[in-house]
Amino acid sequence: MKTTLTRFRTLAKVTTVALTAGILLWSAGSAEAQLARRTYTDTLEVKSLNLEAVVSDRDGQRASGLTMTDFTLYVDDQPVPIEYFTEVRAGAYVSTVDRYADAGVVAGKPSGTSFLVFIDEFFPLDRDKRKVLEALKNRIQGNAEWSAHDRVAIVSWDGRGIDVLADWTSERSAVLAAIDKAIERPGQGSARQTERLEYGVTLDPSDLAASAATGDDRYRLGTQERIYAEMLASQLEGTVGAAAAAMRGLDVIPGRKALLILSGGWPMNVDDWVGQSPSHSIQESRIPSGAALFEPLAETANLLGYSIYGVDLPGLMRTGGSGASSGGTASFLEDELHSSLRFLAAETGGLPLIDNHRISALGEVRKDVESFYWLGFTPSWSRNDTRHTMRVEVNRPDVFVRTRSGYLDAAPRTQVAMAVRSSLLFGMGRPTSELQLAIGEVEPAGDGLLYVDIEMSIPIKILTIQESETGYDAEASLFVAALDASGGRTEIPATPLLLSSPEPFPTKGLVAHTITLKLRENTERVSMALYDVYGGKTYTNTLTKGEEK
Repeated sequence: MKTTLTRFRTLAKVTTVALTAGILLWSAGSAEAQLARRTYTDTLEVKSLNLEAVVSDRDGQRASGLTMTDFTLYVDDQPVPIEYFTEVRAGAYVSTVDRYADAGVVAGKPSGTSFLVFIDEFFPLDRDKRKVLEALKNRIQGNAEWSAHDRVAIVSWDGRGIDVLADWTSERSAVLAAIDKAIERPGQGSARQTERLEYGVTLDPSDLAASAATGDDRYRLGTQERIYAEMLASQLEGTVGAAAAAMRGLDVIPGRKALLILSGGWPMNVDDWVGQSPSHSIQESRIPSGAALFEPLAETANLLGYSIYGVDLPGLMRTGGSGASSGGTASFLEDELHSSLRFLAAETGGLPLIDNHRISALGEVRKDVESFYWLGFTPSWSRNDTRHTMRVEVNRPDVFVRTRSGYLDAAPRTQVAMAVRSSLLFGMGRPTSELQLAIGEVEPAGDGLLYVDIEMSIPIKILTIQESETGYDAEASLFVAALDASGGRTEIPATPLLLSSPEPFPTKGLVAHTITLKLRENTERVSMALYDVYGGKTYTNTLTKGEEK
Protein backbone atom coordinates (compact mmCIF):
# COMPACT_ATOMS: atom_id res chain seq x y z
CA MET A 1 0.00 0.00 0.00
CA LYS A 2 1.38 3.39 -0.97
CA THR A 3 1.92 5.88 1.84
CA THR A 4 0.17 9.20 1.33
CA LEU A 5 1.81 12.31 2.73
CA THR A 6 -0.35 15.35 3.36
CA ARG A 7 0.51 18.78 1.97
CA PHE A 8 0.81 21.02 5.03
CA ARG A 9 0.01 24.72 5.17
CA THR A 10 0.74 27.13 8.01
CA LEU A 11 -0.48 30.71 8.35
CA ALA A 12 2.10 32.67 10.34
CA LYS A 13 0.89 36.15 11.13
CA VAL A 14 3.87 38.25 12.08
CA THR A 15 3.62 41.41 14.16
CA THR A 16 5.16 44.20 12.09
CA VAL A 17 5.89 47.89 12.24
CA ALA A 18 4.79 50.11 9.36
CA LEU A 19 7.96 51.54 7.83
CA THR A 20 8.66 53.47 4.67
CA ALA A 21 7.95 51.10 1.82
CA GLY A 22 10.89 50.09 -0.32
CA ILE A 23 11.03 48.21 -3.61
CA LEU A 24 8.49 45.39 -3.87
CA LEU A 25 10.39 42.18 -3.24
CA TRP A 26 7.90 39.68 -4.64
CA SER A 27 5.05 39.96 -7.12
CA ALA A 28 2.47 37.35 -7.92
CA GLY A 29 3.95 34.58 -10.02
CA SER A 30 7.50 35.83 -9.44
CA ALA A 31 9.16 32.79 -11.00
CA GLU A 32 11.95 34.98 -12.27
CA ALA A 33 12.70 36.51 -8.84
CA GLN A 34 16.42 36.32 -8.18
CA LEU A 35 16.80 34.52 -4.88
CA ALA A 36 20.07 33.14 -3.57
CA ARG A 37 20.02 29.82 -1.79
CA ARG A 38 22.66 29.34 0.87
CA THR A 39 22.39 26.74 3.60
CA TYR A 40 24.30 25.15 6.39
CA THR A 41 23.58 22.52 8.98
CA ASP A 42 24.46 21.59 12.54
CA THR A 43 24.57 23.64 15.72
CA LEU A 44 27.59 24.43 17.82
CA GLU A 45 28.63 21.77 20.30
CA VAL A 46 30.54 23.17 23.28
CA LYS A 47 31.75 20.71 25.93
CA SER A 48 34.13 22.69 28.13
CA LEU A 49 33.95 26.35 29.09
CA ASN A 50 36.96 28.61 29.46
CA LEU A 51 37.16 31.58 31.80
CA GLU A 52 39.74 34.31 31.49
CA ALA A 53 40.19 35.84 34.95
CA VAL A 54 41.92 39.21 35.17
CA VAL A 55 43.29 39.67 38.71
CA SER A 56 44.46 43.13 39.84
CA ASP A 57 45.60 44.66 43.10
CA ARG A 58 44.18 47.82 44.67
CA ASP A 59 46.49 49.95 42.48
CA GLY A 60 45.20 48.33 39.31
CA GLN A 61 48.39 46.34 38.70
CA ARG A 62 48.11 42.72 37.57
CA ALA A 63 48.65 40.14 40.31
CA SER A 64 50.91 37.43 38.93
CA GLY A 65 52.30 34.18 40.31
CA LEU A 66 49.00 32.73 41.56
CA THR A 67 48.32 28.99 41.31
CA MET A 68 45.17 26.97 40.77
CA THR A 69 44.78 26.43 44.52
CA ASP A 70 44.40 30.19 44.96
CA PHE A 71 41.19 30.14 42.91
CA THR A 72 37.67 28.94 43.66
CA LEU A 73 35.11 28.73 40.86
CA TYR A 74 31.41 28.95 41.68
CA VAL A 75 28.55 28.00 39.38
CA ASP A 76 25.15 29.02 40.73
CA ASP A 77 26.90 29.76 44.05
CA GLN A 78 28.19 26.19 44.31
CA PRO A 79 31.94 25.40 44.10
CA VAL A 80 32.92 23.29 41.09
CA PRO A 81 36.29 21.67 40.25
CA ILE A 82 38.69 23.60 38.03
CA GLU A 83 39.84 21.03 35.47
CA TYR A 84 42.70 22.94 33.88
CA PHE A 85 44.58 26.14 34.64
CA THR A 86 47.43 28.29 33.45
CA GLU A 87 48.62 31.86 33.75
CA VAL A 88 49.32 34.06 30.76
CA ARG A 89 52.00 36.59 31.66
CA ALA A 90 53.37 39.18 29.23
CA GLY A 91 51.66 37.33 26.39
CA ALA A 92 53.10 33.85 27.09
CA TYR A 93 51.83 30.73 28.86
CA VAL A 94 53.45 30.14 32.25
CA SER A 95 52.52 26.44 32.39
CA THR A 96 51.38 23.73 30.00
CA VAL A 97 47.75 22.57 29.78
CA ASP A 98 48.03 18.94 28.69
CA ARG A 99 44.64 18.69 27.00
CA TYR A 100 45.45 21.74 24.87
CA ALA A 101 49.18 21.13 24.35
CA ASP A 102 48.57 20.22 20.71
CA ALA A 103 46.90 23.62 20.31
CA GLY A 104 50.01 25.38 21.60
CA VAL A 105 49.13 25.88 25.27
CA VAL A 106 52.69 25.10 26.33
CA ALA A 107 54.85 26.82 28.92
CA GLY A 108 56.93 29.61 27.41
CA LYS A 109 55.01 29.76 24.14
CA PRO A 110 53.23 32.97 23.07
CA SER A 111 49.52 32.81 23.81
CA GLY A 112 48.30 34.94 20.93
CA THR A 113 44.82 36.41 20.75
CA SER A 114 42.07 36.14 18.15
CA PHE A 115 40.63 39.61 17.55
CA LEU A 116 37.25 39.69 15.84
CA VAL A 117 36.48 43.28 14.81
CA PHE A 118 32.76 43.95 14.24
CA ILE A 119 32.18 47.29 12.51
CA ASP A 120 28.72 48.76 12.90
CA GLU A 121 28.08 50.85 9.77
CA PHE A 122 24.35 51.16 10.36
CA PHE A 123 24.29 53.62 13.29
CA PRO A 124 27.46 55.79 13.25
CA LEU A 125 28.13 59.00 11.37
CA ASP A 126 30.73 58.42 8.70
CA ARG A 127 33.20 60.86 10.27
CA ASP A 128 33.07 59.03 13.62
CA LYS A 129 33.62 55.63 12.05
CA ARG A 130 36.44 56.92 9.85
CA LYS A 131 38.24 58.59 12.78
CA VAL A 132 38.41 55.41 14.86
CA LEU A 133 39.35 53.17 11.93
CA GLU A 134 42.13 55.51 10.83
CA ALA A 135 43.50 55.54 14.38
CA LEU A 136 43.37 51.72 14.40
CA LYS A 137 45.20 51.59 11.09
CA ASN A 138 47.92 54.00 12.22
CA ARG A 139 48.66 51.99 15.36
CA ILE A 140 48.94 48.74 13.41
CA GLN A 141 51.18 50.38 10.79
CA GLY A 142 53.44 51.65 13.54
CA ASN A 143 53.77 48.17 15.11
CA ALA A 144 52.37 49.62 18.35
CA GLU A 145 49.76 46.89 18.75
CA TRP A 146 50.76 44.14 16.36
CA SER A 147 51.97 40.64 17.08
CA ALA A 148 52.64 37.93 14.54
CA HIS A 149 51.09 35.46 16.98
CA ASP A 150 47.68 37.17 16.86
CA ARG A 151 44.86 36.44 14.46
CA VAL A 152 42.42 39.06 13.19
CA ALA A 153 39.08 38.86 11.40
CA ILE A 154 37.14 41.94 10.35
CA VAL A 155 33.44 42.04 9.46
CA SER A 156 31.09 44.92 8.71
CA TRP A 157 27.35 45.25 9.20
CA ASP A 158 25.33 47.67 7.04
CA GLY A 159 21.85 46.80 8.29
CA ARG A 160 21.20 44.25 5.56
CA GLY A 161 23.95 41.69 5.95
CA ILE A 162 27.46 40.96 7.14
CA ASP A 163 30.44 41.34 4.83
CA VAL A 164 33.66 39.56 5.73
CA LEU A 165 36.42 42.06 4.97
CA ALA A 166 39.14 39.77 6.34
CA ASP A 167 38.78 36.18 7.51
CA TRP A 168 41.12 34.93 10.23
CA THR A 169 44.64 36.03 9.31
CA SER A 170 47.98 36.82 10.90
CA GLU A 171 49.13 38.84 7.90
CA ARG A 172 49.40 42.51 8.79
CA SER A 173 49.04 43.56 5.13
CA ALA A 174 45.71 41.70 4.88
CA VAL A 175 44.44 43.40 8.04
CA LEU A 176 45.48 46.85 6.81
CA ALA A 177 43.81 46.22 3.43
CA ALA A 178 40.59 45.24 5.20
CA ILE A 179 40.70 48.40 7.32
CA ASP A 180 41.15 50.48 4.15
CA LYS A 181 38.01 48.84 2.74
CA ALA A 182 36.14 49.56 5.96
CA ILE A 183 37.19 53.22 5.92
CA GLU A 184 35.77 53.68 2.43
CA ARG A 185 32.43 52.07 3.29
CA PRO A 186 29.96 54.75 4.38
CA GLY A 187 28.57 55.13 7.87
CA GLN A 188 24.78 55.48 7.83
CA GLY A 189 24.30 57.70 10.89
CA SER A 190 22.85 60.53 8.78
CA ALA A 191 20.05 58.21 7.66
CA ARG A 192 19.34 57.33 11.29
CA GLN A 193 19.15 61.05 12.16
CA THR A 194 16.68 61.56 9.29
CA GLU A 195 14.53 58.73 10.62
CA ARG A 196 14.35 60.39 14.02
CA LEU A 197 13.36 63.72 12.51
CA GLU A 198 10.65 62.06 10.42
CA TYR A 199 9.05 60.85 13.63
CA GLY A 200 9.60 64.14 15.44
CA VAL A 201 12.15 62.67 17.86
CA THR A 202 15.18 64.81 18.84
CA LEU A 203 17.81 62.67 20.49
CA ASP A 204 21.27 63.90 19.57
CA PRO A 205 23.05 64.85 22.80
CA SER A 206 25.10 67.46 20.92
CA ASP A 207 21.87 69.25 19.98
CA LEU A 208 20.61 69.13 23.56
CA ALA A 209 23.87 70.03 25.29
CA ALA A 210 22.94 73.67 25.78
CA SER A 211 19.43 72.86 26.90
CA ALA A 212 18.31 73.06 30.50
CA ALA A 213 15.74 70.30 29.95
CA THR A 214 15.86 67.50 32.50
CA GLY A 215 13.39 65.09 30.87
CA ASP A 216 9.83 64.30 31.84
CA ASP A 217 8.63 61.72 34.34
CA ARG A 218 5.97 59.95 32.30
CA TYR A 219 4.88 56.40 31.76
CA ARG A 220 4.06 56.09 28.05
CA LEU A 221 5.48 57.23 24.75
CA GLY A 222 3.52 59.27 22.26
CA THR A 223 2.21 57.55 19.14
CA GLN A 224 5.02 58.70 16.85
CA GLU A 225 7.61 58.04 19.55
CA ARG A 226 6.31 54.51 19.99
CA ILE A 227 6.45 53.77 16.27
CA TYR A 228 10.01 55.05 16.14
CA ALA A 229 11.00 53.15 19.31
CA GLU A 230 9.64 49.89 17.87
CA MET A 231 11.62 50.46 14.69
CA LEU A 232 14.77 51.33 16.63
CA ALA A 233 14.43 48.23 18.83
CA SER A 234 14.06 46.08 15.72
CA GLN A 235 17.17 47.69 14.21
CA LEU A 236 19.11 47.08 17.40
CA GLU A 237 17.97 43.46 17.53
CA GLY A 238 19.26 43.02 14.00
CA THR A 239 22.59 44.67 14.81
CA VAL A 240 23.10 42.75 18.05
CA GLY A 241 22.11 39.57 16.24
CA ALA A 242 24.64 40.33 13.52
CA ALA A 243 27.46 40.56 16.07
CA ALA A 244 26.40 37.21 17.52
CA ALA A 245 26.16 35.73 14.02
CA ALA A 246 29.70 36.88 13.25
CA MET A 247 31.05 34.89 16.20
CA ARG A 248 29.08 31.82 15.16
CA GLY A 249 29.67 32.17 11.42
CA LEU A 250 33.47 32.37 11.47
CA ASP A 251 35.62 29.36 12.32
CA VAL A 252 35.97 28.71 16.05
CA ILE A 253 39.59 29.50 17.00
CA PRO A 254 41.11 28.03 20.19
CA GLY A 255 42.70 30.29 22.80
CA ARG A 256 41.94 33.82 23.97
CA LYS A 257 39.29 35.58 21.91
CA ALA A 258 38.29 39.24 21.94
CA LEU A 259 35.32 40.75 20.15
CA LEU A 260 35.86 44.44 19.39
CA ILE A 261 32.49 46.00 18.70
CA LEU A 262 32.75 49.36 16.98
CA SER A 263 29.35 50.66 18.03
CA GLY A 264 27.69 53.63 16.41
CA GLY A 265 25.51 54.26 19.45
CA TRP A 266 23.24 51.57 20.93
CA PRO A 267 20.93 52.82 23.70
CA MET A 268 20.52 50.37 26.57
CA ASN A 269 16.89 51.25 27.36
CA VAL A 270 15.13 52.08 24.11
CA ASP A 271 11.84 53.34 25.54
CA ASP A 272 13.45 55.65 28.11
CA TRP A 273 16.00 56.87 25.55
CA VAL A 274 13.35 57.76 22.99
CA GLY A 275 11.18 59.35 25.68
CA GLN A 276 14.17 61.22 27.19
CA SER A 277 13.38 59.91 30.66
CA PRO A 278 16.43 59.89 32.98
CA SER A 279 14.23 58.49 35.77
CA HIS A 280 13.48 55.38 33.66
CA SER A 281 9.77 55.90 34.26
CA ILE A 282 8.49 54.88 30.82
CA GLN A 283 6.84 51.49 30.68
CA GLU A 284 6.45 50.09 27.16
CA SER A 285 6.53 46.34 27.65
CA ARG A 286 6.14 45.59 23.93
CA ILE A 287 9.42 47.31 23.07
CA PRO A 288 12.52 45.10 23.60
CA SER A 289 14.89 46.97 25.88
CA GLY A 290 17.55 46.73 28.55
CA ALA A 291 19.32 43.48 29.34
CA ALA A 292 16.78 41.46 27.35
CA LEU A 293 17.93 43.23 24.20
CA PHE A 294 21.66 42.63 24.68
CA GLU A 295 21.75 39.33 26.61
CA PRO A 296 21.68 37.14 23.47
CA LEU A 297 24.95 38.70 22.33
CA ALA A 298 26.59 38.26 25.74
CA GLU A 299 25.36 34.67 25.96
CA THR A 300 26.83 33.80 22.57
CA ALA A 301 30.13 35.41 23.53
CA ASN A 302 30.26 33.50 26.83
CA LEU A 303 29.42 30.22 25.13
CA LEU A 304 32.17 30.65 22.54
CA GLY A 305 34.75 32.16 24.90
CA TYR A 306 34.82 35.76 23.64
CA SER A 307 35.33 38.80 25.86
CA ILE A 308 33.55 41.87 24.49
CA TYR A 309 35.31 45.22 24.20
CA GLY A 310 32.76 47.83 23.16
CA VAL A 311 34.27 50.77 21.27
CA ASP A 312 32.26 54.01 21.43
CA LEU A 313 32.50 55.40 17.87
CA PRO A 314 30.70 58.74 18.50
CA GLY A 315 33.01 59.68 21.38
CA LEU A 316 32.21 62.64 23.61
CA MET A 317 29.00 64.16 22.24
CA ARG A 318 28.21 66.77 24.91
CA THR A 319 29.74 70.14 24.18
CA GLY A 320 28.89 72.17 27.27
CA GLY A 321 25.91 73.77 28.95
CA SER A 322 23.79 72.35 31.70
CA GLY A 323 23.42 69.00 29.95
CA ALA A 324 27.13 68.39 30.21
CA SER A 325 27.46 69.17 33.87
CA SER A 326 24.18 68.71 35.65
CA GLY A 327 23.22 65.20 34.61
CA GLY A 328 20.33 66.54 32.48
CA THR A 329 18.79 65.08 29.36
CA ALA A 330 21.89 65.35 27.18
CA SER A 331 24.00 63.55 29.78
CA PHE A 332 21.36 60.85 30.15
CA LEU A 333 21.12 60.26 26.39
CA GLU A 334 24.86 59.81 26.03
CA ASP A 335 25.12 57.63 29.14
CA GLU A 336 22.47 55.33 27.65
CA LEU A 337 24.75 54.72 24.66
CA HIS A 338 27.59 53.86 27.03
CA SER A 339 25.46 51.63 29.28
CA SER A 340 25.03 48.99 26.60
CA LEU A 341 28.81 48.77 26.15
CA ARG A 342 29.35 48.56 29.90
CA PHE A 343 26.75 45.81 30.18
CA LEU A 344 28.31 43.69 27.42
CA ALA A 345 31.78 44.13 28.91
CA ALA A 346 30.67 43.25 32.44
CA GLU A 347 28.83 40.13 31.26
CA THR A 348 31.78 38.78 29.29
CA GLY A 349 34.85 39.95 31.23
CA GLY A 350 35.85 42.65 28.74
CA LEU A 351 36.11 46.43 28.96
CA PRO A 352 34.09 49.38 27.60
CA LEU A 353 36.25 51.77 25.55
CA ILE A 354 34.41 55.07 25.77
CA ASP A 355 35.12 58.63 24.65
CA ASN A 356 38.89 59.17 24.25
CA HIS A 357 39.67 55.49 24.94
CA ARG A 358 38.14 54.65 21.57
CA ILE A 359 41.15 56.10 19.74
CA SER A 360 43.57 53.78 21.54
CA ALA A 361 41.11 50.87 21.55
CA LEU A 362 43.41 48.18 20.18
CA GLY A 363 46.19 49.15 22.60
CA GLU A 364 43.77 49.01 25.54
CA VAL A 365 42.58 45.55 24.50
CA ARG A 366 46.08 44.25 23.84
CA LYS A 367 47.21 45.31 27.29
CA ASP A 368 44.18 43.59 28.81
CA VAL A 369 44.68 40.24 27.05
CA GLU A 370 48.42 39.87 27.68
CA SER A 371 48.12 39.04 31.40
CA PHE A 372 45.35 36.88 32.83
CA TYR A 373 44.55 33.46 34.28
CA TRP A 374 42.92 30.78 32.17
CA LEU A 375 40.54 28.41 33.97
CA GLY A 376 38.40 25.68 32.50
CA PHE A 377 35.66 23.28 33.54
CA THR A 378 33.02 21.04 32.00
CA PRO A 379 29.43 21.97 32.96
CA SER A 380 26.75 19.37 33.49
CA TRP A 381 24.89 20.20 30.30
CA SER A 382 21.11 19.75 30.47
CA ARG A 383 20.19 21.66 27.28
CA ASN A 384 17.15 23.22 28.91
CA ASP A 385 17.67 26.99 28.36
CA THR A 386 18.78 27.54 31.95
CA ARG A 387 21.05 30.51 32.68
CA HIS A 388 23.83 29.77 35.16
CA THR A 389 25.85 32.33 37.07
CA MET A 390 29.61 32.06 37.47
CA ARG A 391 32.07 33.83 39.70
CA VAL A 392 35.71 33.39 40.60
CA GLU A 393 37.19 34.12 44.01
CA VAL A 394 40.89 34.41 44.90
CA ASN A 395 42.08 33.60 48.43
CA ARG A 396 44.40 36.60 48.54
CA PRO A 397 43.64 39.90 50.27
CA ASP A 398 43.20 43.17 48.38
CA VAL A 399 42.81 41.70 44.91
CA PHE A 400 39.95 42.10 42.45
CA VAL A 401 38.79 39.61 39.81
CA ARG A 402 37.12 40.36 36.48
CA THR A 403 35.69 37.51 34.41
CA ARG A 404 32.55 36.52 32.53
CA SER A 405 29.37 36.35 34.60
CA GLY A 406 27.66 33.18 33.43
CA TYR A 407 26.50 31.01 30.54
CA LEU A 408 23.31 29.78 28.91
CA ASP A 409 22.69 26.02 28.77
CA ALA A 410 20.85 26.35 25.46
CA ALA A 411 18.24 23.84 24.38
CA PRO A 412 18.53 22.41 20.86
CA ARG A 413 15.61 24.52 19.63
CA THR A 414 17.29 27.64 20.98
CA GLN A 415 20.49 26.77 19.17
CA VAL A 416 18.50 26.28 15.99
CA ALA A 417 16.94 29.71 16.41
CA MET A 418 20.46 31.12 16.75
CA ALA A 419 21.46 29.30 13.57
CA VAL A 420 18.53 30.89 11.73
CA ARG A 421 19.70 34.34 12.81
CA SER A 422 23.22 33.53 11.66
CA SER A 423 21.95 32.40 8.26
CA LEU A 424 19.69 35.45 7.96
CA LEU A 425 22.34 37.98 8.89
CA PHE A 426 25.52 36.30 7.70
CA GLY A 427 24.23 35.00 4.37
CA MET A 428 26.82 32.26 4.20
CA GLY A 429 27.18 28.56 4.77
CA ARG A 430 27.60 25.19 3.08
CA PRO A 431 25.51 24.91 -0.11
CA THR A 432 22.98 22.08 -0.12
CA SER A 433 19.77 21.26 -1.91
CA GLU A 434 18.27 19.30 0.97
CA LEU A 435 15.81 22.00 2.01
CA GLN A 436 14.23 23.59 -1.05
CA LEU A 437 12.39 26.91 -0.92
CA ALA A 438 10.35 28.78 -3.51
CA ILE A 439 8.05 31.80 -3.60
CA GLY A 440 4.37 31.02 -4.13
CA GLU A 441 1.41 33.36 -4.17
CA VAL A 442 1.77 36.98 -3.05
CA GLU A 443 -1.19 39.13 -1.99
CA PRO A 444 -1.41 42.69 -0.62
CA ALA A 445 -2.05 42.87 3.12
CA GLY A 446 -2.40 46.66 3.42
CA ASP A 447 -0.23 49.28 5.15
CA GLY A 448 2.85 48.37 3.13
CA LEU A 449 2.58 44.66 3.97
CA LEU A 450 2.26 41.51 1.88
CA TYR A 451 1.05 37.96 2.40
CA VAL A 452 3.81 35.80 0.90
CA ASP A 453 3.62 32.03 0.47
CA ILE A 454 6.92 30.23 0.99
CA GLU A 455 6.75 26.75 -0.51
CA MET A 456 9.06 24.18 1.05
CA SER A 457 10.07 20.78 -0.27
CA ILE A 458 11.44 18.55 2.48
CA PRO A 459 13.17 15.32 1.44
CA ILE A 460 11.90 12.39 3.48
CA LYS A 461 15.47 11.09 3.75
CA ILE A 462 16.52 13.98 6.03
CA LEU A 463 13.79 13.22 8.58
CA THR A 464 14.33 10.74 11.40
CA ILE A 465 11.44 8.29 11.55
CA GLN A 466 10.46 6.55 14.78
CA GLU A 467 7.97 3.77 15.40
CA SER A 468 4.96 4.63 17.53
CA GLU A 469 1.87 2.92 18.84
CA THR A 470 -0.06 3.99 15.76
CA GLY A 471 2.66 3.42 13.16
CA TYR A 472 5.54 5.73 12.25
CA ASP A 473 6.17 9.35 13.18
CA ALA A 474 8.53 12.19 12.32
CA GLU A 475 8.68 15.52 14.12
CA ALA A 476 10.32 18.77 13.09
CA SER A 477 10.26 22.43 14.11
CA LEU A 478 10.27 25.24 11.58
CA PHE A 479 11.98 28.55 12.37
CA VAL A 480 11.56 31.68 10.25
CA ALA A 481 13.17 35.13 10.34
CA ALA A 482 13.04 38.06 7.90
CA LEU A 483 15.23 41.13 7.42
CA ASP A 484 14.06 44.32 5.69
CA ALA A 485 15.84 47.22 3.99
CA SER A 486 15.54 49.43 7.08
CA GLY A 487 17.50 46.98 9.21
CA GLY A 488 14.40 45.68 10.97
CA ARG A 489 14.12 42.00 11.80
CA THR A 490 10.98 39.92 12.19
CA GLU A 491 10.82 36.44 13.71
CA ILE A 492 7.97 34.06 14.32
CA PRO A 493 7.83 31.40 17.05
CA ALA A 494 8.86 27.88 16.15
CA THR A 495 6.15 26.03 14.22
CA PRO A 496 5.82 22.28 14.91
CA LEU A 497 5.52 19.94 11.93
CA LEU A 498 4.21 16.46 12.75
CA LEU A 499 4.08 13.62 10.24
CA SER A 500 2.59 10.19 10.87
CA SER A 501 1.76 7.08 8.85
CA PRO A 502 0.38 3.64 9.73
CA GLU A 503 3.01 2.11 7.42
CA PRO A 504 6.75 2.76 6.95
CA PHE A 505 7.62 5.99 5.19
CA PRO A 506 9.03 5.68 1.67
CA THR A 507 12.79 6.07 1.37
CA LYS A 508 12.47 8.62 -1.40
CA GLY A 509 10.18 11.52 -2.12
CA LEU A 510 9.34 14.95 -0.73
CA VAL A 511 7.03 16.41 1.86
CA ALA A 512 5.41 19.62 0.62
CA HIS A 513 4.78 22.39 3.14
CA THR A 514 3.61 25.96 2.59
CA ILE A 515 3.92 28.72 5.15
CA THR A 516 2.27 32.11 4.63
CA LEU A 517 4.20 35.07 6.03
CA LYS A 518 3.01 38.61 6.54
CA LEU A 519 6.02 40.64 5.50
CA ARG A 520 6.93 44.25 4.85
CA GLU A 521 7.15 45.22 1.19
CA ASN A 522 10.81 46.14 1.64
CA THR A 523 11.78 42.70 2.96
CA GLU A 524 15.13 41.69 1.53
CA ARG A 525 15.93 38.32 3.08
CA VAL A 526 13.99 35.42 4.57
CA SER A 527 15.75 32.57 6.39
CA MET A 528 14.14 29.30 7.35
CA ALA A 529 15.47 26.38 9.36
CA LEU A 530 14.03 22.93 9.78
CA TYR A 531 15.08 21.17 12.98
CA ASP A 532 14.70 17.38 12.91
CA VAL A 533 13.65 16.76 16.51
CA TYR A 534 14.42 13.04 16.63
CA GLY A 535 17.68 13.28 14.71
CA GLY A 536 18.92 16.54 16.21
CA LYS A 537 20.05 18.02 12.87
CA THR A 538 19.25 21.39 11.36
CA TYR A 539 18.75 22.32 7.71
CA THR A 540 18.79 26.01 6.86
CA ASN A 541 18.03 27.90 3.66
CA THR A 542 17.87 31.60 2.83
CA LEU A 543 16.00 33.49 0.12
CA THR A 544 17.76 36.76 -0.71
CA LYS A 545 16.61 39.55 -2.96
CA GLY A 546 18.75 40.44 -5.94
CA GLU A 547 21.13 37.45 -6.08
CA GLU A 548 21.44 34.74 -8.67
CA LYS A 549 19.75 31.44 -8.05
